[in-house]
Amino acid sequence: MGEQSRHSYRLPQFILIVVLLAAGGSAAQEEPASPPPETITPPPREPASPPPETITPPPREVAPLEDKKLDQFADAYIAIESIHAQAAAELERTTDPDEANKVKERAETQIIEAVERSGLRLEEFNQIAELMKIDEAVRAKITTRIEKRRGI
Repeated sequence: MGEQSRHSYRLPQFILIVVLLAAGGSAAQEEPASPPPETITPPPREPASPPPETITPPPREVAPLEDKKLDQFADAYIAIESIHAQAAAELERTTDPDEANKVKERAETQIIEAVERSGLRLEEFNQIAELMKIDEAVRAKITTRIEKRRGI
């Protein structure tokens, strides 16, 4: 297999989210494109209000994350960076697809173990990663913690 298959290492979705966020979160901050003019439906002439029983109450405030959870996330993130760098280097050195798959599987297992070693469940890690996409304050707190661990 050619050059492309040697570099087709795909991270699990939860790691991809973190990597994108670490790169500045630009993907999470882009404005959605407007639909083409021909797909815009004009508003109804008389606004219809839903029956009282179908009105959804406003969402409750999300409980703030404990500092401990943010620290655990940062610890896991630093470990995942190291695992990813090692796996990427191994993939650069191999041309054997079977060996590449073994490297990927080993890295994925190590990533999950790193998350769990940090004290988070994988589900918690994913939720925090998702929250980082929409909550600038959480993103800033985690970024500060990661930079501190890197010695920046």
